[in-house]
Amino acid sequence: MSEAGRQLPLGVSLSLETRLEDFVPGANQEVLDAFRQRATQAVPGCLYLHGPRASGKSHLLQGLCRRADELGRGASYLPLGEQGLDAPAVLSGWEALDLVCLDNLDWLAGESAWERALLSLYEGLGSSGGSLVVAARRPPAGIGLALPDLASRLASGPVYQLKTLDENGLEEALRRRLERRGLELPADCARWLLRRARRDMHSLSELADRLDRLSLSAQRRLTVPFLREVLGPLPAGEE
Repeated sequence: MSEAGRQLPLGVSLSLETRLEDFVPGANQEVLDAFRQRATQAVPGCLYLHGPRASGKSHLLQGLCRRADELGRGASYLPLGEQGLDAPAVLSGWEALDLVCLDNLDWLAGESAWERALLSLYEGLGSSGGSLVVAARRPPAGIGLALPDLASRLASGPVYQLKTLDENGLEEALRRRLERRGLELPADCARWLLRRARRDMHSLSELADRLDRLSLSAQRRLTVPFLREVLGPLPAGEE
C-alpha cells in the first residue's frame, strides 16, 4: 500500500479513506450491506447505485474494490471519463475479473462504442461468474442509454438510490475522517462547522484535510475559538 492508496489496473489509485468500514450509512444501511456482500461473494449480474454528486458513490465503489482485493479477489475500479481512461478499449479483458466497478456511468450514455463495450463486458462477466457494480447520478431509465439491451441488463439487478446524510450522519462522517488523521472533533466544534460548511462528502473531506494541516501547523487541538481564528468564512458561511 503506497501513501496515495492501492494501485489498480490502468494507474487508478484508491484513496486510503475509501474503506467500507469508514462509510457512514445513515439511511443507507441496506446499500452498505449489499456492497459488503459483493466484496465477499460471487454475486452474478449488475448492482446499480445512483445518487447526487458527492453523496458517497465513489467511496462505496472504491471501498468495495479495496475489500475484495484484500480478500484475494480480482477487482478493479474505473472512473469513466477521466483523462487516459476515455476510450472504450479500456474495458477489454476485464471480464476475467471477479468484480468490476464503474463510476460516473452517466458519462458514457449515448456513446455507441462505449455502450457496446459495456454490454460486451456485462455479458463476459456473466459467462465467467463475475459481477458488475456501476454508479451514476440517475437511475438506469434516466441516463439516456441508446442500447435498449444495455439499459434492461443494468436495471435487471438490484438498483439502489443513495440517500443524503442527515445532521447526525454528517457529523459522524466528519468526525471519522478527522479521527483517521489523529484529531478529536468535539461536539461543539462539529456543530459550528456544519452550520458553516457545504454539506456534501467531497467538501467535508476537503475540510478535514484543511483542519489537519492547520492543527498540525499551529500545534493546537480543535476548539471553536481556534476554528474561528484560522478558518474565517467558509464557502457556505454565515460569517
